[in-house]
Amino acid sequence: EKSYLYYVLSFAGILFYSLLYKGVGTLYLFSSESMTSLITYAAFIVAVPIFFLALFTREILQLSQYPKLHRILNIYLVIFVLLTVICYLFDLNRLRSLFTIILMAYLAFVTFYAFIKGNHQARFIIIGWISFFSSGLFMWLSSMNIYNIFALYPYYTETALLFEAIIFSLALANKIKQLMK
Repeated sequence: EKSYLYYVLSFAGILFYSLLYKGVGTLYLFSSESMTSLITYAAFIVAVPIFFLALFTREILQLSQYPKLHRILNIYLVIFVLLTVICYLFDLNRLRSLFTIILMAYLAFVTFYAFIKGNHQARFIIIGWISFFSSGLFMWLSSMNIYNIFALYPYYTETALLFEAIIFSLALANKIKQLMK
């Protein structure tokens, strides 16, 4: 099942990003010189899990049954990769976030569309997306010094990602159950 592979790759990327974002990587995994080198690849560290999350969403919702949405997603994924490379080469970190947000918003739209069309997996994915988006939104707000939820709830990101992982795992289990039937 390709969706499971994409999910594992996405979750591994999210875990890696979280380790760096929360400082655990600096404390236990990487030297300060290594962290400095890793920061130069921030565009990829953010883009890789989102890219695999898009592939996961495409597969779990079987977007090929919605040809226009499927084609738009595939085109944007190619553009997303190109824009990520351009952001890396020209140090356009502010724009990198914009392209990621556009992709995530499109994935949310696609998921809601699939839900309206009666796609059984979409109900799980919507709940997972809400958790994931809230975590990403609060991390972004914190990084822009707009609002820091982590002062009130220091483990919000970890809790949201754990919840998202459980929900996406339920979606995978449900899909495998349906395939077996």
